Amino acid sequence: MHQSTQLRLHFEPIDEDRELAEQALRETQNQLSRLGVRAVRPQEKAPADSKSGAIDLLTLALDIAPWAGLLGGILNAAVHCLKRRKMKSVIIEMNGDRLELRGPWSDEKQRIVDKWIEAHSKAEEDGEE
Repeated sequence: MHQSTQLRLHFEPIDEDRELAEQALRETQNQLSRLGVRAVRPQEKAPADSKSGAIDLLTLALDIAPWAGLLGGILNAAVHCLKRRKMKSVIIEMNGDRLELRGPWSDEKQRIVDKWIEAHSKAEEDGEE
């Protein structure tokens, strides 16, 4: 049995279109569900030290096994909102570490995400489900 880790994804909506942000969040939840991620639940509060200040962030909390393939899929689903310009920023929190990404998307941001995944993931052990 693997030990789960809590991962939080915070999304900062583009100011002028809350409906678009809610739709993008539902799309992200659907992508995560297709990855087999359990316990995806919307949260009420954004991080206290968010650079977004009083802006209402949309948050998802996930309990995951921090395997490289799964973590990569989760982060790709999250940054998809930035790539398609449906969110202003995405904040990823896990094990006390935090990565904040603000649009527009770039190759440099992809390299940062790839390094973050490498630093926070474990090799999938044989026999794990």
